[in-house]
Amino acid sequence: MSAEQEFEYYENKELLPYLIKAHRKKNHHIIIFCSSRENSRNLCVSISKMIRKSNMSHGDWSERLTSIQKNMGDNSYGCIDNKMIASARYGVTYHNSDLPAELRREIEKEFCKPKDSRIDIIVSTETLAYGINCSADVVIIYERIKPTTEEDFPNFKYGSDLYMRYLNSVEYQNFVGRAGRLGYGENQNERCGYAYLFSKDYFGTKRVRMSYYSDSGRRFRSCRQLFAMKLWCRPVATTAAVFDQIPINSKCGFVRGDLIDAIKALSGKRYLAQEEKIVPMLINEMKRLQLIEDKEGEYILTRIGEAVHGAHIPHEVLCGLGQIMDDIFHNGFSQFFLLFRICEFVRNANLCYINRKSEYLAEFSENISGFLGEMQEKHEKNVRHKKTLWNFAELVRNKIDVLDCNQNGYAYISEELSNSLHQFQNAAILYLWTEGCSIEEINKEYRLHARFGAINNLARNVAHIFDCLIKCLNSYVEGDAFAKQAFEVKMMVRFGMPYCCVEALNFRMEPSVRPEICELIAKMGSEKSAEIIRKEVKLNSINDSSSLTQIKALRVAIRRWLKEEGNG
Repeated sequence: MSAEQEFEYYENKELLPYLIKAHRKKNHHIIIFCSSRENSRNLCVSISKMIRKSNMSHGDWSERLTSIQKNMGDNSYGCIDNKMIASARYGVTYHNSDLPAELRREIEKEFCKPKDSRIDIIVSTETLAYGINCSADVVIIYERIKPTTEEDFPNFKYGSDLYMRYLNSVEYQNFVGRAGRLGYGENQNERCGYAYLFSKDYFGTKRVRMSYYSDSGRRFRSCRQLFAMKLWCRPVATTAAVFDQIPINSKCGFVRGDLIDAIKALSGKRYLAQEEKIVPMLINEMKRLQLIEDKEGEYILTRIGEAVHGAHIPHEVLCGLGQIMDDIFHNGFSQFFLLFRICEFVRNANLCYINRKSEYLAEFSENISGFLGEMQEKHEKNVRHKKTLWNFAELVRNKIDVLDCNQNGYAYISEELSNSLHQFQNAAILYLWTEGCSIEEINKEYRLHARFGAINNLARNVAHIFDCLIKCLNSYVEGDAFAKQAFEVKMMVRFGMPYCCVEALNFRMEPSVRPEICELIAKMGSEKSAEIIRKEVKLNSINDSSSLTQIKALRVAIRRWLKEEGNG
C-alpha cells in the first residue's frame, strides 16, 4: 500500500495516532499545532493516554517538571497541574501563552536538546511557531484555523462570539519551518523534516492543500488588499491605522493631501475610490475622538492626538480614551474603576473561562456584589465611582436571573453578558494582583480562576493602554498628579509586584519571587525592601536570562531576611 493510499485508509481521528506511532518508531520529535490553548491542553492529555495504552517508547520529564513547580512556588498555581505532570511522564507537554515565560523557556530548552531530550512531543498554539530554533523532526498542523475578530475578515463564525480564519501562506511556512532545521538534532547528514496538514474537507482535500498553500500566492490577499477591503466596507474602523500613518508637519498638523497619501500607502491604491465619501468620514471620526482640530485649512493634532499618534492604539480604545480622561478629571482617580474601564477594551484577552452552569452564574453574580463591597470597605473607601459599579452589578444580576437553561442546567450566554462577565473578572484579578495577592489566593478565596501566564499576557495589553493614557494626562497641567498615580498602577500591573521593587531594579525580573517580595514590603517597608533586593540581586547575579535555580536562590535569600526579621 502506498503512502497516499495508506493515508486515505485512515480517518482524521485515527490519522494522528498513526502518524505519532510511525514517527516515534524512528525516535522523531514532534510538534503538533492547535488553534487554541484549551485544545492544546486537551490534546496533550489525549496523546499521553494513547502512548500509555500502546506501550510506546517515551521520555519522562515529570521529575524535572515537579522540580520546576517547587521552584516557582505559588506562581505555578493554575499553570502546572496534575494533568500536565501526568502527560510529562510520557514525554508529552503543551506550550501556549497561559504558561509563564520561565516555564516556556524550560520546555523549549529541554525539547531543543540535540540528544537525550525527555520531551518527545509538544502540543502548541502558534507561540512555538516564531523565533524558535528547535530539533523537531515532524510538524503536524492539526487545526489549520486560528481565532480572529470580525474586523479582520474571518472565514467563518464559531459559536456566538468567536470568529475563525484559515492560516495564510506565510503562517503556514512558519509552522512547517520548525521541522528539519539544519544545525539542530542528530544525524545532520541524513536530516529530513516532515510536515502534515490536517483538513476537515472530505472531497478534493489534496487539491485544496496544494492550491491553498501554493507558492504563486494568487489566491491570497496581501495586507494592503485586506486593508482596502476594510476601508471600503467599514471606513470608520480604519481611523486608528490611518491616523498613525499620517505624516505630521512642523505645526503638528496635516492637510487633506497628507491624509489621502496615508490611505494610499496603506491600501496600495494609486487612486482613491469614493474619495469624497471616505475622507470626510475619517476626518469627522478623528474630530469626534478629539484627535484633531480644524484650523485655517489645516488639521492640528490635539493633546490627545499628539499622545496617541504612532502608538498603534486600536480604534475601540481611542473611542473610550477621552471618556476615561474626562471621568478622571471630574470624579478623581480610582484604581479599580480605571482597571475596570480599560478591561472593557481588552475583554477578548480572557483570563478565565465562563462556566455556563446556572448555579455557578447565580453564585458569580452574588460574588460581584460581595467583591465590590469588600473592595470599597478595605481599599477604596473614598471611591466616587461606586454608583456606576453597583449599577453594573445590578445589571449583570438581572441578566443572569432571566437566562433560560437546558435540561442539564446550562444557560445560553449572549455576547453582551459574556463581555460584561469577562470585563469584571479581568479587572478584579488585575486589581488583586496589584494588591499583592498570590495566584492561589485569587483562585481559592475570591473564586476567580486565573492563570499566571494569562495574567502576564493581559498585563502587557493593559500597560500599553496605560502608556497612552499617561501621555494624555501629562499633556495637561492639572493631570500631572493623576499621571503619576496611573504610572504606579501601570508598573504594578505590568510586573505583578509593588512599584518600589521595580524601581529598585533597572530591568525586568521574573515575577516568580513576587510572594516573598510582597511579604518583605509588608514587614520591612518599601525603602528597606528595595535595599535588600538590590543587595541580593547583585549577589545572585540576577538578570533577564536568569535560570530558575538563580530565581530560587533569590527567593531563599528573601525568606532568610524574613526569618531574621521575625526572630528579631
